[in-house]
Amino acid sequence: MLGQKLRKLETDIASKTAPKWALDLETEFLTVIKDLGNSSIHPEDDDISKQRAIDTLLCVRVAQTFQELLDLVYEVPVRKAEGLSDLRSKSAALKK
Repeated sequence: MLGQKLRKLETDIASKTAPKWALDLETEFLTVIKDLGNSSIHPEDDDISKQRAIDTLLCVRVAQTFQELLDLVYEVPVRKAEGLSDLRSKSAALKK
């Protein structure tokens, strides 16, 4: 299901019909996170030795990536809206 959703998001980005936040998104991050998750949960040929690559640094990088994605999707639009609102307010006060 996630693979289908990522492909749709990439298509929507290419056609400029995606949400505004998605236009600044580097979709490869989502694809790599999906691949990491799939590989960590579903080992090939039941060979779990490859899971040794999942170390502390990888977990930290995944967490950082999620924080950056969440910031892009939820926090950046709020910061922009608040900043624009402040500028509009000051601009209106100067015109009086």
